[in-house]
Amino acid sequence: MFARSVQENLAEMPPRSLKMIMKRSNPRAMFYGKRQKKAAMHEENSASGDDAVDTDTALAFFRSMFNSAKFNDRVPPIIFKHQLYSVVNNRTQVDRDINRLQEKKEIKLFHFDDESENCLVFTEDYKKCLRNSEHCPHDITEKFISVLVDGSTDLTFNKTTMSSWGFQEKDITKLLHSGLLTVRDIGSWWLAIPGAGIFMKCYRKGRDAMLRTIRTSRRKEILMQELEGRKLQAVEPLGMKYHLYDILGAEHVIKIQTTSGVLLRYDM
Repeated sequence: MFARSVQENLAEMPPRSLKMIMKRSNPRAMFYGKRQKKAAMHEENSASGDDAVDTDTALAFFRSMFNSAKFNDRVPPIIFKHQLYSVVNNRTQVDRDINRLQEKKEIKLFHFDDESENCLVFTEDYKKCLRNSEHCPHDITEKFISVLVDGSTDLTFNKTTMSSWGFQEKDITKLLHSGLLTVRDIGSWWLAIPGAGIFMKCYRKGRDAMLRTIRTSRRKEILMQELEGRKLQAVEPLGMKYHLYDILGAEHVIKIQTTSGVLLRYDM
């Protein structure tokens, strides 16, 4: 677990400045102690002239931004793909990098029923979350980690597959009650994050508060600096910046550079 000061410094850092991290070390080396690798820099944004930020750096940025302590350390850092789009210029490259990291089992993908896209969590963070769960027996949790987390890249599992891996009906029931699986259909289940329900409640409330603030502003636009200065209680669990990159990446607002600073305009 990296120090809180490192988390705070990264979370406060604007995306443009994240390139400097890659000149010193690879973010995965920073967090996992792996040997340093040469980082590829993506194409520049011709519209803004900002330096490109690569996917690995963006992942480290959003991972550091997430304050798990707000959820009693029971929810791992959760990142949405569209948040990466808000700081990485090349969306196709983001998708390729996510597939690469998923195949290497460095990240796990998850699906929320009412969301149009998948979210992702670092595998090590996910396994720590599972082991912190008090609702599932230790032996079943460890088997779940060994077979479904470390041994598979799938998002869904059916009864036949679970049975072939030695999971009985009672085991599946315990996994469901513990939040490690959620029902997809009769006889099939999604890989799940314990505590995701609490996270999604905070996520939706925070997003709604941000969009409502912009939508009710004069001409449905507000300076980013002014928005960041607002005291919005609904955004506190995940933080203003987390929600800001969420609504930008989801294209609910557009960002306009003005002489007064960055302007956010409601665009739904």
